[in-house]
Amino acid sequence: MPLRNDRAIALVGLRGAGKSTVGLLLAAKLGAPFVDLDDEIAREVKVRGIAHGDTTAGAFFASHGPEQFRAVEAAVLEAVLAQSPTIVLACGGGVVESDANRALLRERARCVWLSAASEVLAARVDADSTSRPPLALGGSLAEARELAVRRSRWYREISVLEIDSGVLTPREVASQIAVWSRRRA
Repeated sequence: MPLRNDRAIALVGLRGAGKSTVGLLLAAKLGAPFVDLDDEIAREVKVRGIAHGDTTAGAFFASHGPEQFRAVEAAVLEAVLAQSPTIVLACGGGVVESDANRALLRERARCVWLSAASEVLAARVDADSTSRPPLALGGSLAEARELAVRRSRWYREISVLEIDSGVLTPREVASQIAVWSRRRA
């Protein structure tokens, strides 16, 4: 059964929770387009001429700072949700730091929070070859703990479903979300 026509499914959670991996699997199960917000941000900064070459969202964040990154992120989030309401969207972990982004996600998406223990997230981040700037001092475990303290309330605030992606495989997580989504269609 295809995704409902009125609202996207937005996957939120900390770095390493599996948003992109689960998102691809979920989109295939639901017959919906998959959009990775970080990929869209990278495209947008190239189009705007702010960044060149093979820039990633992480590289843009590192070179231009959090304020400029969050401004672009907000604009891209709004554009993506306006243009494609029936998508599976993998959001960057910090998208919830903006009041406006949280309001937009509540209005236009059904948010699913992929949570996991800090130790699991840190191990996944350490195993990932993708270059991403550190967001806290003390390594990936300290970062996961610090960001969980800061962001968990916002994930909880906007999410209609929370799944512990640390104890399930990505396929199991995608299957649970698909079943949940079909019940609400």
